[in-house]
Amino acid sequence: MEETEPQNLFEINPNPAEDHSTIEFSIAHSSHVSIKLFDASANEIITLVEDDVDQGSHVIQLNLKDFSQGIYFAKLISDCGTKTLKLQVQ
Repeated sequence: MEETEPQNLFEINPNPAEDHSTIEFSIAHSSHVSIKLFDASANEIITLVEDDVDQGSHVIQLNLKDFSQGIYFAKLISDCGTKTLKLQVQ
């Protein structure tokens, strides 16, 4: 499945991260949004957002203190499409 670029913004900072990170995203119009975090084996770790979200920019604080070191993937799904970012926890 090809990914689209529905968002003006979908970023994780800092990345790599140690104990916390911030996910920023924006959507062009109000939409149902799902953001989930997966480990490198594609196992879902946590659902960060699963809700109807208003148009505009949004910020999610992510506490990584209980996460093992390694590679994770944040996947954003909205009515406009999908985008996936890699997150490295040190």
